[in-house]
Amino acid sequence: MNNTKIFILHYAIEKPIAALLKKDLGGSLHVEFEERSFFLKFKPGDPVVVCISENNTYSIKSGDIDNIINKGETVAIKLDETVNMQMQSRRKFKRYPASQFCDVKGVYTKKKGTAILKNVSSHGLFLYSKNEFKVNDVVEASVYFGNIIFFIEGKIVREIEGKEHRGYGISIKDTDLLSLKNIREFMRVYQYEFIKSIDADLVKKANDMDFVFDFFEESNASERINDAAFKLYEALRRHR
Repeated sequence: MNNTKIFILHYAIEKPIAALLKKDLGGSLHVEFEERSFFLKFKPGDPVVVCISENNTYSIKSGDIDNIINKGETVAIKLDETVNMQMQSRRKFKRYPASQFCDVKGVYTKKKGTAILKNVSSHGLFLYSKNEFKVNDVVEASVYFGNIIFFIEGKIVREIEGKEHRGYGISIKDTDLLSLKNIREFMRVYQYEFIKSIDADLVKKANDMDFVFDFFEESNASERINDAAFKLYEALRRHR
């Protein structure tokens, strides 16, 4: 797998970055870039999305920057694969990896701060922040992508203490149709642009799919049922 071409998506860089995979040490990737300027944007603990292309197949994985090696010549990325596989089987809605900047503020408090989106599903998201919130806080995340801001409201249901930041799991109410619509639209646009930047031909094959990442990973029945309900709601709303 040495010198395999891969792509890295990082919240501080607009497009996926091409790189070479030098080593895969059991889920710890050593990655080398052609442009040294990228290293100025990387920090330990940053979430990233890794796309590995091999034998005409694509594998998309979630991970975090572990450390910078050899004075900025190589980045070590720790993949979440084992944890994700264990958690994914217990989740009602499949989560997709992300690395995107957002603002977070309390709906009923004056708390506010910045955060990085780590992963997203049709009914929730998980983000990293150095700002302190509490479980059961209702917050609004303003997720930035290009010239669009997606406003997503939900309740913090999980908090994880980390070395560089705190992790917060946020759940969206089934009755909050606006937030649910916004999170699904963000997923569609974000994933579409990610795939298009890597390989424009894939977009043609994935155009009619609800989630572009489903081209690589089959979605479960609950997501398809949920999507059908949204389409019905939108159809009824347009004809009122």
